[in-house]
Amino acid sequence: MIDTLTCHWVPNTVDRVLVVTTHEKAEVHIDRIRRVLGCEALEALYLRGHFALSTSGRATSQAMQALTASSITFAQAAD
Repeated sequence: MIDTLTCHWVPNTVDRVLVVTTHEKAEVHIDRIRRVLGCEALEALYLRGHFALSTSGRATSQAMQALTASSITFAQAAD
């Protein structure tokens, strides 16, 4: 199953990113994006304002876990 992880800037911030998957959404610091998703994600955020990663559901879940370790998860979608 393919799932998508998307990143957008949190309005009125310069260092906070909203990360959304099918099942959850969280706000993380830009440094976490750099460490987990790399330079490609940073470039997309700075140049286009958003980044999307389509991959297997398991890989998306693992990326979200890495991004939200010690961050607050705002909402979890129902299955």
